[in-house]
Amino acid sequence: MEGISILVGLGIIGAILFWKLSASESAEERMARLDRLDRGYAGGEEQELQAERGLEERRKREKQEQERTTRKSMLARHFEQELQKAREEQELKAHEKMKRMEAERRLATEQRMEAERRLVKEAERRLAEELATEQRMEAERRLAKEAERRLAEELATEHRRKEELREQFPRIIETAFLVKSCPRCHENQMGLVSISPNAKSIQYRCEICGKVQRAAAGSPEALKIKELVGEYDLQVERLAAHARLQESLQRPRRGAQRVRVKAELPLYFVVPEAMMPYEKTTRETITKAMRTEVYRRDNGQCVECGSKEQLHFDHILPVAKGGTTAVCNLQLLCQSCNLAKGARI
Repeated sequence: MEGISILVGLGIIGAILFWKLSASESAEERMARLDRLDRGYAGGEEQELQAERGLEERRKREKQEQERTTRKSMLARHFEQELQKAREEQELKAHEKMKRMEAERRLATEQRMEAERRLVKEAERRLAEELATEQRMEAERRLAKEAERRLAEELATEHRRKEELREQFPRIIETAFLVKSCPRCHENQMGLVSISPNAKSIQYRCEICGKVQRAAAGSPEALKIKELVGEYDLQVERLAAHARLQESLQRPRRGAQRVRVKAELPLYFVVPEAMMPYEKTTRETITKAMRTEVYRRDNGQCVECGSKEQLHFDHILPVAKGGTTAVCNLQLLCQSCNLAKGARI
């Protein structure tokens, strides 16, 4: 029993040693050892030779293992270096990217600020233009108001001058021309129609019945009417021009009252009223101006026979029948024709 126990113990120890050796040895050594065990340890020399071979192989394996370890360490260092280089390159790229982003952000900020400055300048320019436009419009409005004021003053002056001229017409016509009341309707409201080129006579129209008559100049003051008419026409043209200018100035305003001025205004005057037949008591004297006008009109001869001797100034409508002592009611007759006519019409 003890022998068996010893053998079992040796077997266990051998198994442990075998396990340790097998754990420390490589697969080839284990194969070789197992082969040797299978051969049953064929001799001591072979065992030594195999031990030497195993030692050499172990050394060779250790050297190979050391070389592998060295290569692994070199590869590890190279990998670390490459990794460090890649990390540095990545950090450099990240830094460059940050710099580029910072530059882009700075450029975008500068562009935005430049755009804002341009907008501010544009707003200031527009504001200045609007202010200048408002100032110019205000100046134009002031100038327009001043022009309207001056124009109104000039227009009032022109109107006053025109009225003064219109007031002078009746006085000159009544004193310088041989005008008389209307022989048709016996009214004295007349309107000037025309003036002869040299102001020797005027043509006027009755404003009641429309009868047109002519009157000769009775004094040198008749020449003044030509100048008066020219100045009056000039005043009318000025008034029309002022009216057009005032209308052009007032046109932009809504609701502005338009001014209308006639190009020609009629000139009215009043002649002395004729004495009606029932008012006459004495025969009127034939003035020198009347004699001159009747003599010129009838060519200095009798209107009946054409004689130029012993001429008389005859009333066409006798005074006894309501005739007036006026140029239109006078005619030249010779003595025989006048006596033959008598008081007949």
